[in-house]
Amino acid sequence: MVASSVFALAAALGCGGRSKPEAAAPETARAEPKTSSPRNWVELRRGVEGGAKSTEPHTQAKVFEEHAAHEAQHDPERSPAAVLKGLTHPGVVFAVDYPLTDAYQRASESCNAEAGESEAKRAECLGKVRERFTADVIRFREDDDGRLWWVTYKRKGEELLETHSTRVELDVSTPLRVTMTTVGHGKGKRQLFKGLTKVEFGVPNEYSIEIQDPDLGRLVYDAKVGFAR
Repeated sequence: MVASSVFALAAALGCGGRSKPEAAAPETARAEPKTSSPRNWVELRRGVEGGAKSTEPHTQAKVFEEHAAHEAQHDPERSPAAVLKGLTHPGVVFAVDYPLTDAYQRASESCNAEAGESEAKRAECLGKVRERFTADVIRFREDDDGRLWWVTYKRKGEELLETHSTRVELDVSTPLRVTMTTVGHGKGKRQLFKGLTKVEFGVPNEYSIEIQDPDLGRLVYDAKVGFAR
């Protein structure tokens, strides 16, 4: 499970890449009708299904790529559709950068006080706290019926063990912020946003998300490819 580089991921997702897209020919740009950008997952799917003659996955993927390219060409800022595509692109997951989390900082302070000068005790203490953290990886996955699921995993070596999943709806408040609403009851034990049905999280760039959890504090997740299928 080897993660691609940030630049490779940005190119694969087609949302806010570093290089400037080729400009369209003037006559093409003039003839193309102006369309509004979808703000949520339902609108994005409707736009894809309405423009595709087939519901085959490869056809939908092609339309997604064309839509993202259109957005990048006509909007120098990240559009809602591009943000949604980056979050839900097949094969992309978000892995926690644990040392940057508030959870790790609190655990470090507590374990330092508990272990004193013993490095072995400190390491054992930190290991126990880390093991209790079960939201190592999060993913937004579309099922066969076109419904979107938010799934969390605990990482065990090279394995990803699903710990929780629930249906969600995503809405882009701004290019830097997404509102997530859960639908129905989830499956498994939920560690993030316990008891909440509507939450916001930050999308500061095309390859990371930031969560402010009421219990765990600030959590940073980096996009990876090749972790899940």
